[in-house]
Amino acid sequence: MISAVAAQWLVLRRRPMLKVLLAVYVLLMALQFFAPIGLVRLAPQLESLGAGNALNDATIAALQQTVQLPSAWATIFGQVNGIGGLLLLILAASFVGSDYQWGLSRGLLARDPRRGRYLLAKLLALVLLAGALVLLSLPLGMLCAWSASAALGLPFQSGLAVWPDVLRGALIAWLGLWPYLALATMCGTLGRSAATGIAATLGYWLLEIGLGFISVFQMLGALGQFLYTFSLAQSVGAWTEETRRAFNLELGQTFGQVGVVFPDLLRATLQLLLYTVIFLLLAWWSLRRRDLRA
Repeated sequence: MISAVAAQWLVLRRRPMLKVLLAVYVLLMALQFFAPIGLVRLAPQLESLGAGNALNDATIAALQQTVQLPSAWATIFGQVNGIGGLLLLILAASFVGSDYQWGLSRGLLARDPRRGRYLLAKLLALVLLAGALVLLSLPLGMLCAWSASAALGLPFQSGLAVWPDVLRGALIAWLGLWPYLALATMCGTLGRSAATGIAATLGYWLLEIGLGFISVFQMLGALGQFLYTFSLAQSVGAWTEETRRAFNLELGQTFGQVGVVFPDLLRATLQLLLYTVIFLLLAWWSLRRRDLRA
């Protein structure tokens, strides 16, 4: 099994798309921290031009908190599960679906016909990549936070005194990516091409974001919010909100009472396990029933 995972890892890390998406991730991580600098510095200028108080003191303090360690750790892990998760979805769907498109799956399964082993090796390679992304985000996020804090004239804080919470947050961020990797694996397997897998995965992601927007603003009422707590996004969000709370940066505290509702942690965990198992079983069923000799 180790050799199968190593082979998939070798293929994965040599994909040109990986380098492109990694560059995009680094740029967006930097933007996440440097965008508040522009907002804070632009507010006084807008006020002097008669545009009113564009940003009140509470909003400016909240923006500063998102880029200053240790609270910025919540911003870093939010970026991992947000933009990082989206980019991993694209890569994972392409990684799985392109094997069919290029005919690689036939050769791989000819040498080892156990299709469950083949599928598991791909998933584990993606899980390792997700872990690497989390590890990369730690020093990258610290550097961005230090730079943004210096640009805003905030007191320097290393953020190293809260390492137990950082390690817990990193583990939550990593595990929170697993169900989405299983989703991308399923979409890539069912779609049998990189384009179809990516389109299906992104379609699901956009659907969740859309429903979340409606639920946040209570356009579906209490029933809509309750039903939305069964979604994959809210199940992951229940755990990531624990990370934000550990660094005193909850959604409601930072952006006001926006009406975000999460399931309790036990139900969220059970739902994530259930979704992951369902996605993998569907991927295995699709792979098992397909005649790759044709």
